[in-house]
Order: sequence, then C-alpha cells, then structure tokens
Amino acid sequence: MAISVELERLLSGWLARAPWRPQDAEGPVDVEDALPVSAAPLFLRSLDDEPGAGLPGTQQPARVQGLIVVFSLGEADDTRRLTVPLTLRTREAYELRPHLIGEVDDLTLGHCFVYDGVADPEFVRTVVELVEAGGPVRPGEIAGPVPGGQFTAVTLDDPDAFAEAPARPAVQLPGTGAGAATQDAPDADASGSVPIPAPPQAPPRIGRDTPEETYDEGLRLELRGGQRANSSAVLHRTGRPPVIVKVFRTVEPGRNPAVTVPAALSGRGSAVVPEVLGWLQGFWYDTELLQETFGQLILVSRFLTGSTDAWTAALTAARAAAPGQGSSEESEETPGTGGFTEQARHIGAVVARMHRDLAQEFGATVHTPEHLREAIAGWRSRVEWALARVPVALAPLAAPLRKHLAALEELQPGTLQRVHGGLDLSALLFAGEDTSVVNFSADASGPQLPAEDLVGLLRSIDRAAGLARLERTGALGGDADAAALGLVGAHELDALARRVAASPEYAWSAAAQEALLGGYLQEAAGTEDPLGVEPGHPLLRAVLVDRLLSEVVDELRNRPAGLEIPLAALALLLQPERLEDTPDTAGDGGAGDAGDGVNEDAGEASGDPGEAGDDVREG
Repeated sequence: MAISVELERLLSGWLARAPWRPQDAEGPVDVEDALPVSAAPLFLRSLDDEPGAGLPGTQQPARVQGLIVVFSLGEADDTRRLTVPLTLRTREAYELRPHLIGEVDDLTLGHCFVYDGVADPEFVRTVVELVEAGGPVRPGEIAGPVPGGQFTAVTLDDPDAFAEAPARPAVQLPGTGAGAATQDAPDADASGSVPIPAPPQAPPRIGRDTPEETYDEGLRLELRGGQRANSSAVLHRTGRPPVIVKVFRTVEPGRNPAVTVPAALSGRGSAVVPEVLGWLQGFWYDTELLQETFGQLILVSRFLTGSTDAWTAALTAARAAAPGQGSSEESEETPGTGGFTEQARHIGAVVARMHRDLAQEFGATVHTPEHLREAIAGWRSRVEWALARVPVALAPLAAPLRKHLAALEELQPGTLQRVHGGLDLSALLFAGEDTSVVNFSADASGPQLPAEDLVGLLRSIDRAAGLARLERTGALGGDADAAALGLVGAHELDALARRVAASPEYAWSAAAQEALLGGYLQEAAGTEDPLGVEPGHPLLRAVLVDRLLSEVVDELRNRPAGLEIPLAALALLLQPERLEDTPDTAGDGGAGDAGDGVNEDAGEASGDPGEAGDDVREG
C-alpha cells in the first residue's frame, strides 16, 4: 500500500527527531530526503470492548491499524533502510501520548492518531502472537492481520528459517473457504493501496484510554532505553514468561546476523543466549536493487526477568574501588558492588563458550596470506586516519605508532570465525546463576578474529574504570572541553599516564581484565587453532590499538571530557616505560590545566562519556 502525502510529511519530521536515527562519523545522518519504499499493513481490529467505547457521536467502532513502513535513505552504495512500525488509532490513547507522532486523516479509517508502534501494546502483542503462531500473516488470524503476503512470522522449526532468499508467502484471500487454493498478494487498486478487509470480530483487546501502564488485565508493556540503533519493548502477560520484542530500526536487505546468529545458537540449545522464539520478516520492492527483496525486521526472544547487565555491575564496582567509596569485601558476594574479578573471569568463560558454539555452528578457518594482508592494511589505514584527525594529542605517540605499524608486518595468521561483532559489557546479562549474551551485531557478517570480541570487553572494563576515576576527581563537569585536558606534548601525556596508572580504578581495571582473559583461556584450553587472545599476543595488541584509536577520535568529537580514558590506555600500551622515565608532576586530580588543547576543533562537542551501548536485557 502507499501512504498519504500527509502521513509521509508527518513521519519525515518525526524521523529527524528520533533518537535512533542513523549516525555516521560526523554525527546523526540527515533524514530529510528519506523516502518510503514500502508501507504494509500488519493488522486491523476493533477496540470496542465495553459499552460506549466507540467513536463519540457515531455508530462506528474505534479501530487500530498496525503497519510497518520501510524508508530508503541515501544513494547507491550508501543507501540505508529504516524500519518504522506504526499504529493508527481512530480514538486517542492518552496513555500513549509520549509516543504520539501526530494526527492524519486516513482515507479508510478517517481521522487517526499516529503512534510509534514499538510503544503501542496492541502492536507489540500482535507481533508476539504472530511469531508464536508462525507462518505467513493471513486474514482472520490473531484477530485481524490483513492480507498482502508481505510478512512472515518465522520460528526456528521452519524449514526455510535460515534460507538465503525465502519465497514470498502465498496468502488466502478473504472469502475463500477452507481448502481453497492460495494465491499471491492481491493487486493494488488505482491508488496503489492493497484492499483491506473489514476487521473481524475480535476478543477484548488492549487500548482503553487510561493513564496506567497496564492496558489490559494481566498485560503490561515495558519500553527499554539506552539504545542507539534499535528499539525494544518487553511484554508481560499473566501466566506466561515475559518476552522482548526488538525492532531493528536500520535494516539491510537479506539475512540479518543480529537475528540469524542468536537464532542459530538458540536452535542448537546453546546456553549462552536467551531463547529465540522467532522473528518477523517483510518483503518489499527495493528501488536501489531494482528487485523485490526481504528483510528481517523484528526479533522476539525470552526476557530474562530480574537480570542485571555486566556494564552496570562493572561501573558500580569501579566506583567502589577507591578507598572510602564502597566495601569491596561485601561486594564479592553481591554481583556488581565492588571486586568484579570473579564476575570478569566468569564472563571470559561464557564468551569462550559462545565462540566455541559459534565455531561449531558456522565453522572456523585461519587467515590466508591475502586476508592477513587486508587486515594489516586496515590497521595501517586506521593509524593514519587517527593521526590526521587528532594531530596534537597523538603527536607524542606518532613514533611508537610507526613502530607498531612495522611490527604488524611480522604478524602470524590467526583463527577466523563468526563472532558477536559488537560485544561490550552491556551485552552480557546476569540472571541468577546464568549469564547470557545479547545484542549481536548486524554488521558481523563474516569471519573475524575472536580478539575483536575480547577487546570490546577489555575496553568496556577500562571505560568503567575511567568514568569512575573522572567522577571521583570531579573531571566530568558539563562544561568540560578538550582544552581543559592540557595535552599538548609528551610531558603532559607522561603526567596523565602516571596519574591514571596510580589510581585505584586502574588497579581494579587491570585485575578485572586479567581475570577476564584468564577465564577465557581456561575455558578454551585444548583448542588447537591459534586464538590470538593471550595477554600480549600480537593479534590482540593489533586489535586493541585499532580500537583505542577509534575511541580517541570518537571521544574528542563527542565527549571531550572522556578523551583521557582511551588516550592514557593507548600511551600505557605503546610506551609502558613512560611510568619509569618521567617524573610525576600532577596529582590524582583532574585532567590538568596546562596547554592550549588537543585539537583546534575539539570544542565542538561535549557531554557525558558514559554511554556504553544498548542496555537491553534480551536476545
């Protein structure tokens, strides 16, 4: 179906304000030219579940329609596709006012209130019920999905669940009796819209106009925050385990590793991921590919009730590391309140088991000479890129970085396999005695070094320590900018490195990182392939330097007050002798007050550097 010009204009304005809109190296991407390439109805049902609940002054029932719009943004190789779930309600839902996008006049429904579908319990419950039922979305199922053949609810026992190019499902049209032949989606009418049948009589549904969070007896919707590129909501139902629905706001045509990887692990009974129930995939004609394609849009998994993410636990522990800040003895028995060493060791073991399960499911190989040359070329390019963008702060490290580049030529091949791809502490959840891995990356499409995942965790631990140190020393002021760091030469960098290394948070971080690698290696003992994750291993060091350089540039651009976290780590990694050869000229305080700044454009952005990634307890 086609959306109206009025709705398209409304959504364009909303997309420009959406917190999940795509970002590139320069910040949020301009979505002004985003164009809808697909708009498919998912369901249509009545909301009248009590006398007088219809539209005022009419005999018409109040109705809600769910649809999913796919937008195309950019051109050629830089095209992005955005997933926008919506609900159109003919009666305002006051409890959904924070998620109201606007009002439009719909040709079929009349005057409608448009809401973000992720926040509407009617949309979320429909998706869950469709996945639980499995198969193509057909009219009459789940109290009102509409025909069109544009959506399929896929479960793990579907024989085509992991097909590279699944066939568009056939649908049974309204009025065709039992046993009648199915056929493809009906043709659109002259306006470009697919005919929508009248809504069937549905059992009582959510949608009463009440301000409470509970929309129906035994039903509660809980939105999850802290996400950059996805949106999630937890559906609680009486007598049934809670589930989490994750919408991938940016989607690429074809299989989505953020869906297929945890689904494959769940299907083989792996204990490292929450159970995947299924996903919703849609079909549309792609104007860039000039062909019909499909995308995996929404993932449905079991929700881990009462879980705590490892990032929160680590940050709490890091804050308690300094004398007088908390009791580390007490914390050894309570996850996340002090020591964290045993938890880090356990995390390392869990990640090793995840890597083993991934290798068994997807296979593993070893670098070919060509692949190794490509990897080295990428690492060399990152060094040049970072030196060009942060010339002042990295100037004292230019020589050791060149030495590092020379050493890359001596690297030996390592194991390549499917990995998580975006692993940090926020992607690990503690739930009782169980630990699960969530938030698999949609970009991890090919074999990579296991060190990529380990480095993500090591940097997450160091970041927790750095934030705790900056908070304790009062260096996270809202007006902090790069000039306040005073990093203009080797002397200031030496002072920073010594100050950081002398802090209790650094000692906490070192112990936690050592424990994490130890737990990983102990669990992976007996693996024949070269893992390249042993402390000091050249492959681990290469990946770590690469990640640190990216962080230095990112912190300078977006959170200058946190620049010293990756910069000090990089200095200590490349030149540990700085701790021995340079007198300490600064105490354990803020970032220093000498010098003119790190980079002439460093003051463009400031803010809290404590953003650690998606904090969603799901799979």
